[in-house]
Amino acid sequence: MFGKGLYDYYTAILEEEYPAVKTFTWMIPDGNRKRGLGLLKRTAEEGYYVQTEALYYLTQVYYLYEDDYPASRRYVQRLRERHPDNPYFHNFEGRVYARWNRWDQAEEVFDEVVARCENGRPGYVAHMEEIARYYLGRAHLYDEEYDEALEDFGRLERLTDRDLDNNRLRIRSFLYQGMVLDAMGRRELAKRKYRHVLEMEDPVGAHDRAERYLDEPYSR
Repeated sequence: MFGKGLYDYYTAILEEEYPAVKTFTWMIPDGNRKRGLGLLKRTAEEGYYVQTEALYYLTQVYYLYEDDYPASRRYVQRLRERHPDNPYFHNFEGRVYARWNRWDQAEEVFDEVVARCENGRPGYVAHMEEIARYYLGRAHLYDEEYDEALEDFGRLERLTDRDLDNNRLRIRSFLYQGMVLDAMGRRELAKRKYRHVLEMEDPVGAHDRAERYLDEPYSR
């Protein structure tokens, strides 16, 4: 039931988002988005061995494809109830709130993640803090708490210094530091950050924004 649900849902999504794949998938059974969701929900309620997996994929599905954040929150909270010490699910709860633009709730979750990282809780490794710091910095920026935002993005920069080959969050740390500095009226320092972004490899599309903010300062 679980495997069939995944197949149905993701095959349908693939064909909806990339119609050209039908050229290659015509010989395999069609997916069905609604049926796939139904099977995943049944597994989440009735499955014994794969309930956690079903809850995880339902959280992902509603977060990424269905744009149904109340549903995504419902499933991620069930994951957290079952696995309260899992740092990935902990961060995921905060990401759901952030994507939903419920930044106060996101900040509360990520503050707890950072506290657990700083206290050395098992599994709460540096990368978990990197994710939390990124979202906390954004929350403080949007709340115009610029000193706190600068502290978060500065901490993110220092954390990501340990793994320069994986710079998806590192390049964002420099971009957002520039944005915060612009919001604080510290234009020359902001421009240095944007130029640093342009010197880095860009796996996340940060160069376009850095070039834009070099031409015209970031503003809320």
